[in-house]
Amino acid sequence: MVTSASDSAFSEAVKNLLRGQFEQAYLSNGPYFEESTHDTRHTSSLEAMESLRTVCLGHLSALHSEMRLRLSARVRVNQLPQDVLIHIFSMLSLHEVVQATHVCHYWWKLGTETASLWTNIVLRGKAVISVSDILLRSKGAQVDLNLTRSRLPLLDILGAMTTLGPHMRRIRSLTIVPGASRGWREPEVSRGGPAEWVIPSAPRLQRLHISWSLSNSWDILGDRLTISVAPRCAPADFPVLRHISLRGAVQYVDFVHVCHCLVFFSADIPVDFPMSRLLALLSNNPTLRHLDLHFPGVVEVPESVSRPWDDVSEDALRKPPLTTSLISCRVVSGDLDDWGPPDLTLQHERVLLHVLDHDRIPLVTITCSSRTQYVAVSLIQSMQTIRHMELVPKEVKIEDDRGFVRRFLRDSSFPIPTLVPALSYIYSLRLSLYEWTSLSNNMALGMGELECLEEIEFDGPLWQCDMIRNAVACPRLRRVTFVFARNGDIDWGAVRRSRKYSEDTLIAIGVSLCMARLACWSRPLERLTICGEYITRDADLDTIHTGLFTSIQLATAPPTSRLERRVQALENTGDSV
Repeated sequence: MVTSASDSAFSEAVKNLLRGQFEQAYLSNGPYFEESTHDTRHTSSLEAMESLRTVCLGHLSALHSEMRLRLSARVRVNQLPQDVLIHIFSMLSLHEVVQATHVCHYWWKLGTETASLWTNIVLRGKAVISVSDILLRSKGAQVDLNLTRSRLPLLDILGAMTTLGPHMRRIRSLTIVPGASRGWREPEVSRGGPAEWVIPSAPRLQRLHISWSLSNSWDILGDRLTISVAPRCAPADFPVLRHISLRGAVQYVDFVHVCHCLVFFSADIPVDFPMSRLLALLSNNPTLRHLDLHFPGVVEVPESVSRPWDDVSEDALRKPPLTTSLISCRVVSGDLDDWGPPDLTLQHERVLLHVLDHDRIPLVTITCSSRTQYVAVSLIQSMQTIRHMELVPKEVKIEDDRGFVRRFLRDSSFPIPTLVPALSYIYSLRLSLYEWTSLSNNMALGMGELECLEEIEFDGPLWQCDMIRNAVACPRLRRVTFVFARNGDIDWGAVRRSRKYSEDTLIAIGVSLCMARLACWSRPLERLTICGEYITRDADLDTIHTGLFTSIQLATAPPTSRLERRVQALENTGDSV
């Protein structure tokens, strides 16, 4: 075996050091040493041997490490600069980084000693490294941690949360999603009672997202996660906590009182959560920009709860509204039609909309059912001149001339006739062919006409075109879009299977509907667009031989509507975390 000069020099240095240690040990027990008992000499000899063993093992370990590093350096990829290799490692997932550290000693040393590789961690599925090892390798840096485990026991999640306690001062973002399968329950946790997590001071925590959905019903109190703060914690211990999302069976009454600088708050509201605490949370966070509240339905109310949100009263309606900076407010309620006296079922929605002064919030979303119809009507009536409207199967979106949007998550009981008087000043309209039939019938009865309408979009199956019987005057109409589907997005009746139509047939249907059912447009339409499942290409057709349309387009997918872009812009505004 051929060795280099540096290797020989290194070996000679080790020999000299070992020889010195051996001579020192021999002299300390030789004839020149002071006389002592045999036991003392024996003990000194053992200590000397142990010292010699420690020195030998240390130098052998250093020699072994040096040899591995030199062998790894001969690999061509390891001749790259360290910052280049670290940048490559930073683009790998956690599982891939752990695998990379097992390739060679050089990669292991580089990976485990680079703290930046362990500051943005996502644990999904089966764990490849413990949380304690991650915190050790991050070397005191700020950490973004995502615990999303779909196949591991829940006790591992609870253990990881306990491990985080001493390190919460450097956690910047924390996501905990156990992700248990539907109908599955962790027996160890159920027998031990509700899980509890005490959060100590977290001066760098900015985001907290917990989704603790262990069961499909809220009456399983043993499956709850209770979040509380350590004794003597104050808002000053959470100075940058701006984004909170608590979903599922989470109890957090004792936690929210320390949150005073929130920008985003999303939570499922337990039935035993005092409404006064929720109103106090809104009052203590004047910087709040986005609010998303989900109230359970009647099937999720435990029998032990006589009245959900029991401290809601009419006194809150007599107080002046809060001064907030809310941009979006979303209040989603379960089905409470069959629960409690009629005078109690609407209190939480009514109180919230009053306290938050919904007239000043650009985006408001509520659940609209037969129980909440008057709430929807009051929101519509409080808007200014309505300019844009979308009636899609699962929701209704309305925008006024201020740019304020009201979104209603609806069922079939949405009060469509309420919208008819507001259509006189509308600029754009999107709806299904079925609902256009209802609106056109009301128009024919003299309830109004679309005097300002410039753009309209229809969607639905072709067989619904036969239901349109009345023409509606649209003197300023400029753009028409048809999104034809085979069965439609919503089943308004018996599902009918449509046969395949050619592009020429679809264009002919669109042109005939424009001419026969959209009347009084005095100049050629700017654009007619045909979209849907039947269209297989994007194309602009030649309109030189017709004076009805300036442009006819075919599109495989409809463009994003104006209201969808507006809602997305409002939801993304102000969330600087």
